[in-house]
This record gives sequence, C-alpha cells and structure tokens, in this order.
Amino acid sequence: MEHFLSNLGDLIAQNGATVVGVIVAFFMALFRTAQLHGKSDWLEALMCALFALGINGILSWLDLPHGVSVFASGFIGFIGTIKFSSYIKDKIGMK
Repeated sequence: MEHFLSNLGDLIAQNGATVVGVIVAFFMALFRTAQLHGKSDWLEALMCALFALGINGILSWLDLPHGVSVFASGFIGFIGTIKFSSYIKDKIGMK
C-alpha cells in the first residue's frame, strides 16, 4: 500500500494539470447543463471529461506545450459534447 500511494502521488505530480483540466471540463459541462435545463446532466459531463482526457493525450503526443494541450482539450471536449449530443438527439428523434 505504501508503494501504491507513493506511485499515485508521483502520477498526480506529473499529470496534475491534466487531472485538473479534466475535472474542470466535467464541472463546466455539469453547470452548463444545469443552467440550460434546470437539472445537471451527469452523463454529458462525464462525456465532456472523457473527450477532454482523450484529446489531451493526442495533443500531448503531438508535442504541444502542456498548458496549451490542457486548454485546447477542455475546449474541444466542451464543444464536442454539445455537437455529439445534438447529433445523437437528431438521430433518435429527440428535441
């Protein structure tokens, strides 16, 4: 257990900005849906966070500066969630 906590601390220290970026993307989407619909949409917030995490990995792999990749991934995750949700709603006939 001691090694696990040490390794977890090292992982968070190395990827702290990414973790914070994903958490911020999650809560940004959660609060946006609460403002628009009167209730929070946890699934959309989770989808936004996962988009942000995936895009951040791709942008980091492309050797973009870490701060830029965290910002861009959060923005792309946020916009991607809106577009993806509207696409799915159109396909299944929801308004």
